[in-house]
Amino acid sequence: MKKPQWIDATSYSRNETSKNTVPRSWALGVGHLSRIRVHRHRDDPSAWFLTCYALSIEQACLKAKELEDAKVEALAIVAKKIKDILGYYKKLGIEV
Repeated sequence: MKKPQWIDATSYSRNETSKNTVPRSWALGVGHLSRIRVHRHRDDPSAWFLTCYALSIEQACLKAKELEDAKVEALAIVAKKIKDILGYYKKLGIEV
């Protein structure tokens, strides 16, 4: 399986550039899910958060402290949410 290609999704201010600032937000495009984003928050810059609007996940605090671990944790959370949604539809008798 091909490794996901995360891109820098940091919203830089006028005084910042991608060359002199460490990225604070990484995104992964996943088709219909639009994007999964692992990011910092200005009120808690020491923690990583997960946002995926398509799955109604907004600023879920991740346990991981390192970026690569946060990306893996985020994908696991998204996969579980999708599995739960599919299970719900299966209970309704709808096969996906």
